[in-house]
Amino acid sequence: MKSLIIVALIMVGLVLGCKNTKKAEADLNPFKGSLAELLPNEFSSDGLKFKSLGSSAETPKNFADAKEAKFFGYMQEAGGIGVKIEGSLANYPSAELAQDKLRRLTEGSDGISVVPDGKNLRVVDESGKSAAWTNGSLVCVISASAKKGLENFKNAAPF
Repeated sequence: MKSLIIVALIMVGLVLGCKNTKKAEADLNPFKGSLAELLPNEFSSDGLKFKSLGSSAETPKNFADAKEAKFFGYMQEAGGIGVKIEGSLANYPSAELAQDKLRRLTEGSDGISVVPDGKNLRVVDESGKSAAWTNGSLVCVISASAKKGLENFKNAAPF
């Protein structure tokens, strides 16, 4: 009986520990909240911590047509090494408008292509210096000094 209880507790722990922090696309098309809800002071995933460096109320010029847009910064910390991630997050009235914006942002850029990612889009940057994607009505564009930092942030971010 004890072993059955222990196994049950371990299973509950695994389920809770493996919970996906990303919002479902249905919750993000369109996203009806404030972007501040999606930019927490701190979040973590797979042993990596991301601590906010702050966000700006100033609207990024590239996203002047968005319902809401913010600059943000995070420091990724793992094993005593930090990688600074800077970016912009914008919310549009629909996923279609967000995807159109991402395509327009990348037009004419060498080494950058937009590819499908399920119902969303993502940018492939051959230089590895930036990343961008849509998730529902959101568009996120980030840059970092290390390509792995970009991948880590995209996989861990709640949007």
